[in-house]
Amino acid sequence: MRSCRRIAGLLAFWLILADPAPAQVFDDTVLPTVRITLDSGDLARILAPGNEESDVEYAARFEWESPFLSASVDSVGFRLRGNT
Repeated sequence: MRSCRRIAGLLAFWLILADPAPAQVFDDTVLPTVRITLDSGDLARILAPGNEESDVEYAARFEWESPFLSASVDSVGFRLRGNT
């Protein structure tokens, strides 16, 4: 079920970014703002000692903002990976 939600969210985000002028979305002269918002309790669980290898995903909101485009996707799966 989570995989379906994640795929649907990524597809929706891709459709939002499918702009007729994609060069403006990915303009390398502008640094876009990316926000990932999740419940503070979920963040505490993610950052808890001993949880470094956890594969549990938590519901989050993903937002992209630039002078050319603002987009958001609700209910994305979020987890930390790598050197956290």
